[in-house]
Amino acid sequence: MPHLETLSWYDTMCLGDNFFRTVTKLPIRHLKISRGYISDPYCLDLLAPFVMSLETLYLDVSICEDEDHENDTTNDSDAYEDGCSATIEHLYLRCMSFSDDTTLSFGHEQVDFGRLRYLDLTDCFDNPDTMAWCSLLSAPLRHLALPGSTSGSFMQSISACQPLRDLETLVLPSLCSKSAAEARSLFDFMSRHSHVRKLSVQHGDPQLMDSYLVPLLSDGTWSNLTSLSLAWRGPGLAVETEPNIAVISAESLAAIGSIKSLEQLCLRAGEPLGWRHQWLVDHEVVRSSLRGLTNLKRLAFSRDTYTKPGFPESMVESYYSYQFVASDEGHIAMERPYLDRPRSTMRMYDGPTNDDLWFYYSEVNGVQLWECAHRNRMLREAESYSRALPSLEWIYCGQWPMGFKNVQTSKGRRRISVPLGKERDSCYTLLERMFAMRGGDDD
Repeated sequence: MPHLETLSWYDTMCLGDNFFRTVTKLPIRHLKISRGYISDPYCLDLLAPFVMSLETLYLDVSICEDEDHENDTTNDSDAYEDGCSATIEHLYLRCMSFSDDTTLSFGHEQVDFGRLRYLDLTDCFDNPDTMAWCSLLSAPLRHLALPGSTSGSFMQSISACQPLRDLETLVLPSLCSKSAAEARSLFDFMSRHSHVRKLSVQHGDPQLMDSYLVPLLSDGTWSNLTSLSLAWRGPGLAVETEPNIAVISAESLAAIGSIKSLEQLCLRAGEPLGWRHQWLVDHEVVRSSLRGLTNLKRLAFSRDTYTKPGFPESMVESYYSYQFVASDEGHIAMERPYLDRPRSTMRMYDGPTNDDLWFYYSEVNGVQLWECAHRNRMLREAESYSRALPSLEWIYCGQWPMGFKNVQTSKGRRRISVPLGKERDSCYTLLERMFAMRGGDDD
């Protein structure tokens, strides 16, 4: 296959010398190994430079600890001595073993990653050793996602490395459960890169976020920052403290609202996954705090939850799964009938009539009625944000992505919000791509 440029490998079989010996003879530029297992280290140093000129390497592998291979490894490190490093521009590593003392190593000498621009270690559970970190942090990186777990080599390396002058994107998966020394090292590393354009902190302890991170970002030195994504850890899942409501303080919201350069912003609080949604958003407070972001075009609220008259306070975390229908839901659901009726029956909305209510109560079951009412509440919120933030083009809240359009009404021209989908959506992949560095599988 002399013209093959891209190879994607999704088989979960154990990959040994024969596989790499074959692959490295191909003229591929982009290699993706997803969910594979590695049996033995393989050295690529002896390959001629023109044999394999990788530009993109996506490596999602685990160490094979099957008993057939346990005597073949030479040490406790996952070692890859890569003679192709000088050509790689895009590197994603997701390496995992079942041993606590396993580290990721490129060998015993520093490796030259002279063209590496994109490095994603978000899902790398085997921390690189000190020499690997030295190699990676010496590259001319533009986009960097650090691993969620920390180690001695990690802390030592980020404390000692020189500022990455070309860095544009910085992603920190976690700021939770960090010691005081670890937190200081991370904040010092961040402060040396206040020139970045995109910053994402995907899970942070509230005290660290409110007392250190947000004040750092609002100190006036982050003048290039156009994209910001911040996530506050939730209050836990203890039954005795229900409802477990997550909070982003008004002080932090006001500080974020002072970062005038922002063009897109994503906020999240509470449990990052699962059916529990703990962030009870006060949109009036948020709008007041962010009103000064005159350049803001995209705004996202993730893992947000809501309440309403008649809704039990104890059920706030279950807002999306416990679809409680109050007596006034029909009127709210009918605010925008053109979104649900066939176009042939669409007409201007002049207020609910008996026929309108009959249509919804008779033709739509309780769950769909709740969905219509919830969607319309979010469209209301979106229009309020549009009035507060005139540059806003896109918003995501209540699991609804929404845009805006200008329409002519009897009272003049006005801007209304429109849903950008047929149903609620977690938009996980979209938000990762928009606000962080999407490095995982798309399937």
